[in-house]
Formats: sequence, structure tokens, C-alpha cells
Amino acid sequence: YLRSSVILVNYIKGAYFTGLYSSAFKFVEASILIPQSFALALFPQTARLLVSDKKKLLGNYFNSLAIIFGFSIIYALFFYFFSPLIIKIAYGFDYLGAVPVMKILAFASIFFFLNVLPGNVIQNSTKVKNFLVYALLNLVLVFIFGIMLIPRYSIEGAAWAVLSAEILGFVINNAFVWKILNEKN
Repeated sequence: YLRSSVILVNYIKGAYFTGLYSSAFKFVEASILIPQSFALALFPQTARLLVSDKKKLLGNYFNSLAIIFGFSIIYALFFYFFSPLIIKIAYGFDYLGAVPVMKILAFASIFFFLNVLPGNVIQNSTKVKNFLVYALLNLVLVFIFGIMLIPRYSIEGAAWAVLSAEILGFVINNAFVWKILNEKN
């Protein structure tokens, strides 16, 4: 799923633009480890509370979302404001065309961070198989948005496609979590 926008850029725009896009995307891809580590630490508690105390889990969920949101804002602002310097140091001047992509993906990273936590609740629930349709929908949305935006806006269109799909994914994921946490055992 995560690399689908890279595949689309390669198919629609070719190797040169894929290189530019990938250079910015690598930083976002690597950043996923931060919220995944946090969610992994919460996994046992989430599993226990999902069975024993959904009300407490809901409170913990919102507190954890707030913490992850705080980290994601710091991360996004750092990459937004320092993207020219980061690209120059990591890849050189030839890759400065990736800066606008990194700036857009900086905001997508907020939703990458936030989407890890609902995944934790969903994976611990008995409804994980029911969620597969929604996960597939998110993949399809990236492709649809990418096919619409990449031909017109090039690699920035791919980044906008990712951001759009992540925002919609956040809404879908949290609606599903809300449903899980409000159903009776």
C-alpha cells in the first residue's frame, strides 16, 4: 500500500520523476517506525482493555492520539521548513525538485502517524476481517487520486493523492474504531 504512489509515478511519469519522488518519500516511509513503535508498546494494553474495559480504552485511545498528533506536528513542521536543506544534504542539488513533494508529504505524515493507532485497535478486535474491505478501499483511493492528479500535477500530484487518501483513511479508520469501542461485548 505505502509504495503504491511510487509505482504510479513510475508508470505515468517514468524513472526520472520516480527518483525525485522516491527521494522525498523515503523520509516519510522511514518515519512510520516512530508511531508504530508507540503503538506496539500499547498493543498488550489495547488487547486487554478491548475485552475488559472499552470505556477506559476509549480514554487511552484519545490520549494516545493527542500524543501522536503532537509528535506528528513537530515532525511535519521540521520536514516542511527544512526540506530544501534535507534534500540538498541527502541527495544534492540535482534533487531539489523533490522539495515540493517533501513539503506535501510532511503533512501526509501527520495522518500516517495518526493512522497507526486505529490500526492497533482494529488488529486487536474480532472485526479485523470486516475491516479488510476498508483497507482495500484506501489502496484504491490512492490509485484513483494518483491517476487523476499525477498526469496534471506530476510528482506533486502523487503527494497530494497520498495526503488525500490518508485523510480519508483517518476518517474511515476512526469511524471503524468508534464502532468497535461502542459495541457491547
